[in-house]
Amino acid sequence: MEEVKDLRLDNRQGLGAKLQQLMKKIPGFEGYLDREQRRKADSIHRDYLTKLLSTKKRTIQDIAAGLLEGGDLSHMTAMDSLTNNIDRVSNRIRSAGSAGGNFFSMVDVDTELLDRIYEYDLALLGEIEAMDEKLATLNNACDTNDNIKPAIAGVKGVLLEIDGSLDGREKLLKGLE
Repeated sequence: MEEVKDLRLDNRQGLGAKLQQLMKKIPGFEGYLDREQRRKADSIHRDYLTKLLSTKKRTIQDIAAGLLEGGDLSHMTAMDSLTNNIDRVSNRIRSAGSAGGNFFSMVDVDTELLDRIYEYDLALLGEIEAMDEKLATLNNACDTNDNIKPAIAGVKGVLLEIDGSLDGREKLLKGLE
């Protein structure tokens, strides 16, 4: 992906680094610089995020199955709530492309706007990746049958952070921020 470079990036403080981070983490992501590629890049980004969330959901389902096998039904409602939250967040991410406002039709993108969009994109990716640590804590808590409620709350907290980042990104793309 390093061969994909726009010379205009050299003059944008920090923007090139943010774009490079996204390009390294998301296969096929080339950024939002080119008007014709904006929708495609956004779609690639959103698809990648929903695939990551899908793996997190499967992990939660596996942990819940382990609790059920052990006869512990007391946390099933909370575990179901986590998977429902992941579904809701995934649906928000999938439908985010239709709420892009003027961003996708702009001929020239304001570099400050582009920089802020990349910040949100990196934040979303980081928050979803941060779920791994919380899920490991949840798995350990369920294995030891200790501190399960706080571990569930930790995963839920990450999902709330993702939701907040989605709110901010959506406002930015609609020109409300």
